[in-house]
Amino acid sequence: MTYIKDMNKQTYSIGGVVLVFLAFAALFGFRSTDNGSESGFTLSREAPFEQVSIPEKYSDDATRAVIEKNIDQTKTQFESYPDMWETWVAIGNMYLQLEDYDLAIAAYTISVDIQPSNFIAIRNIAQVYETNLNDFISAEKYYRKAISANILLVQNYIDLGRMLHRKMEQPDDAEAVFREGLVHTSNSPDMLLQLIELYERTENEDAAQEAATMLLDRFPTDQYKKAYSKYLK
Repeated sequence: MTYIKDMNKQTYSIGGVVLVFLAFAALFGFRSTDNGSESGFTLSREAPFEQVSIPEKYSDDATRAVIEKNIDQTKTQFESYPDMWETWVAIGNMYLQLEDYDLAIAAYTISVDIQPSNFIAIRNIAQVYETNLNDFISAEKYYRKAISANILLVQNYIDLGRMLHRKMEQPDDAEAVFREGLVHTSNSPDMLLQLIELYERTENEDAAQEAATMLLDRFPTDQYKKAYSKYLK
């Protein structure tokens, strides 16, 4: 899963240990500082680095040096631009790298507080919930918020639809998301590809034929013709 740092770059493809939020909260309690997120955890807007801790598993010098460099760069950005939403995305990404998912969400939440239409931080929250916390209900909520903030971003529809189908076993809801994306992205080929895959996985041959026909009519590339030759009449 990919987490976005800015409009043009993607950063931190991070696999992590799945944490169960309720169990963690029960064991350690909520953190209380200045600004909170819906996860129940909070992060100080004045001193967001007080809780930085590098996981013990990163014990080799080379890995720790990379992590420490990222922390230092994020601190420098905060010192120069403490009230920019991009800074708090960077802080969230830093905590994500440190596998402190609750504080990552808290930082992304502050970014959204600063710029409510900031779909990047909203999307990152959704991906932390889905990939790292295994909380699909919360992830769905934030994916839908991200879609509302930017209805043109194809990847939001893809991630939400795939999660609904593959992880929540809701193929009808997934289809609705992909079809919504099809409308808002001017019949993007990526949306049609997702629909074809969904219909093939659910053994809906007629719907797969319809989606493939639309794809090949609108985008008659050799690549698509070869991949979906069985649908050619």
